[in-house]
Amino acid sequence: MRRETAPFGFAPDGRILACGDGPELFVYEGHGGPRWKVFADGILVGVAIAGDRVMTVDDEGRLTSWRELDGLRLDVVQVDAAPIGLVASPDGFVAVLCHDSVHVGPSNGAPLQPMRVPNASAVSFGPDRGSLGVGASTGRFAAIDPNSGSAWGSVDLGAAVTGVAWTPSGRWLVAAGNYVHYISGDGSTVEGQIGPVDETLGALACAPDGVVAAAVLGEHRIAIFDLHHDRVNGTADMHRPVGGLDFASGSALGVGLDDGDAGRFDLYGGVVGRTEPHPGRGRNHFNPKIAFDGPGLRGAAAFAKAGDTPIAKWVPPEPESEFSWFKTCGGCLLVTFMMVVLCGGCSGLSTLLNLQLGLF
Repeated sequence: MRRETAPFGFAPDGRILACGDGPELFVYEGHGGPRWKVFADGILVGVAIAGDRVMTVDDEGRLTSWRELDGLRLDVVQVDAAPIGLVASPDGFVAVLCHDSVHVGPSNGAPLQPMRVPNASAVSFGPDRGSLGVGASTGRFAAIDPNSGSAWGSVDLGAAVTGVAWTPSGRWLVAAGNYVHYISGDGSTVEGQIGPVDETLGALACAPDGVVAAAVLGEHRIAIFDLHHDRVNGTADMHRPVGGLDFASGSALGVGLDDGDAGRFDLYGGVVGRTEPHPGRGRNHFNPKIAFDGPGLRGAAAFAKAGDTPIAKWVPPEPESEFSWFKTCGGCLLVTFMMVVLCGGCSGLSTLLNLQLGLF
């Protein structure tokens, strides 16, 4: 993730979406209906879902947790730096991204542990709270142990890192410049890349099945990546500024938009949805131009589940044996012989009747 113009969070099971717009936080049901909204104390720069809490961080360093059910403010923790983003781990920890540091801790109001990371620009948890992937605007990416703050390994990607995500294959996905890079789990090796795309990439997210990923492309578009075949699958043009991206279960991709709105894509099924405005707010236009191959992604997911073995196989009919051909030819000859005998008999009978009786 990077600094978001439209901070956004999506619950892993898809039950809620949360969007920031200035100091306002809007929470929606997974199907897009409004649930609740509140005013924060500062301009929101990060939103994440951690367990049954909606977490926000503002530009003045206040990390606030809100009760998912009704928006009750639960805890506020002060971060002694200027935040630019926020992520949550699958097991309920949070990491606040700042320009020269990352602050990590639980989402229950306990103090966060700062780690110095010069020029930090993007961060993501690994499979749990036990690892962090942190990118820098200098192009450096490092896999970090949050307990010690030391890096297991690092690489230089040659362009500012704008997005980081963990994949179920045990590798990092890192967006830098016009490419998405595969980085080993310990951060020490570049194992491949996808691209280039036609604009600089931004915020990055990976689906839970590890088959598809998405990244902000420029300001208004989203690039869709087929990770099974290591290629760009297509794009979606939102015609509006795009901020955060996040995946829920299956292939549900949530997209944070300006004005506290969000879109939702079922990348495999091709279903597109949006959030509906909270009371008192107008309904903004939502007309994305879809240019990605949903059936291709669905096929990649099926092929991955099958373990790269063919999903179906054509079985040709068994060839007929020589004995079968012999029987066929013999049958034809027998029918021909019977026809000759029958015709000859009829001809002979008619001749005999003509000679004896003069009937013909």
